[in-house]
Amino acid sequence: MRATLRASTGISLTAISASARATTSIVVTKMMKWFLDMFPTWSRYYVQPFLVLYYSPLLVLRSLGSKVRVESRPKLELQMEEWRAAVSEAYEANQDWPVYVNEEGLFRGVDETTDVAQGVMDSVLWKLGA
Repeated sequence: MRATLRASTGISLTAISASARATTSIVVTKMMKWFLDMFPTWSRYYVQPFLVLYYSPLLVLRSLGSKVRVESRPKLELQMEEWRAAVSEAYEANQDWPVYVNEEGLFRGVDETTDVAQGVMDSVLWKLGA
């Protein structure tokens, strides 16, 4: 649906959501600043616990309603599997490849001086043929 709406109207739901979230946070910040400006500086110290009581339920509701973490976990696992496959293929094709995947599925360098992150990136690029 998002792709169809984006293609037909040129409007991105993600952009609308992000701008609405930003606008809401700006409005809340300005309201809280206006509210706290009514009090002298020394009394703001005593108002602070009430702000925690105000923001805590909002943060809890936001975390309960968010599906981002639930949806992103399978994507991360898929990405890690692809990286493991790329490193394994590169290591099997080139026995002097600087990184490999051990029995536990972790990336390891052939020696202590190996940059494992660079080796994984090189493996992915090798698999893509770049």
